Amino acid sequence: MRDGDRLIFSVKKSVDDNGYVLQKEFNSNRIILMHNDTNHIEPGIYIYDIQLVTSIGMVQTIGPGKYILKADVTRE
Repeated sequence: MRDGDRLIFSVKKSVDDNGYVLQKEFNSNRIILMHNDTNHIEPGIYIYDIQLVTSIGMVQTIGPGKYILKADVTRE
């Protein structure tokens, strides 16, 4: 990725939903989700895509794919 490029990681219940369950933007080629990003989401199977928006306005989307959020056992 170059300066000004960004990745947008989007999760929905289905492709046709208007609202996002999760959407997060990154300025590097690594997608890192923290506990607080997913703590409010019910465990289940969702759909996601990743969109690259370059600094010169080009857009490329990877996906959609299955996003599986599992429940955690340990809570501290």
